[in-house]
Amino acid sequence: MKGYTIVELIVAVSILVFVTALVVSRNRDFRSSKELEGVAQTFAADLRLAQSQAASGRKDQACTGDLEGYDVEIVRAASPAEYEVRLRCPNVILVKEVELTGVSVLSPTLVTFLPLASGVETLSGSAETITFIDELSGRESTVTITPSGNIQ
Repeated sequence: MKGYTIVELIVAVSILVFVTALVVSRNRDFRSSKELEGVAQTFAADLRLAQSQAASGRKDQACTGDLEGYDVEIVRAASPAEYEVRLRCPNVILVKEVELTGVSVLSPTLVTFLPLASGVETLSGSAETITFIDELSGRESTVTITPSGNIQ
């Protein structure tokens, strides 16, 4: 008789199950890591948008009075974290609100880009590093704003 014994089949299936579990686990970690990188990149892009709008002196029609700057603020650090981009005149206009599902932020922060390339203000008065943390994996990704306005 030709064929495989039950022991050989069990060993082959066990190896197949182990390899499949390993691949699925690695794929989930990879996807989670890329999603966290995407959050940090989107936040950095929103910082750059606020910075360029402030540098150009651009303001919304609803803005009454002189432009005071553009704020980017982490308004909720706990998961799901949330940040807002606001146009600041004598009145405040919400430009964008973003909720970061499955992500928390190490600490709340406020960055203000002053009009006509007059600089940047942070809560600490120095370089500001925003750390995003994936709730499932614990991985971290950071965005840094220097006092000169460089976003990394």
